[in-house]
Amino acid sequence: MMHRAHREEGFSLIEAVVALAIVGLAMTAFYRAVGGSYGMQARVSLLSSTVELAQSHLDGIGVVTPLAPGSASGTYTTGFGWHLEVAPVGKEGDRLAALDGGVPLPQAFWVVLRVKDRRGHTVLQLETARVTGALP
Repeated sequence: MMHRAHREEGFSLIEAVVALAIVGLAMTAFYRAVGGSYGMQARVSLLSSTVELAQSHLDGIGVVTPLAPGSASGTYTTGFGWHLEVAPVGKEGDRLAALDGGVPLPQAFWVVLRVKDRRGHTVLQLETARVTGALP
């Protein structure tokens, strides 16, 4: 007569520990993914706000802020720094006279606005051309 080994029903302690370790690793990965997405969403929101501030800043050049050659720097409320450069297009005094009447044309300027992060790296650069006064 053969005797069969009688096995208890259920899980052994080793199997339970392995299953618990696998569940722990899966939960860790899940929490990292969720935490990372919240951090990324916060950074995207901050960058979006900064882009809106920079666009508004650039729109105000020549309207709110006088249009004059030079440079300026500062910091937005979001913590990002900005550096503005305004340079005349062409050489100084290179303004052409209008065809009829001899009235000088408005001076054109090239405006560059750079937005920098806390480490000083440029994260955004906006450029435009502006003119002083009205066209004849």
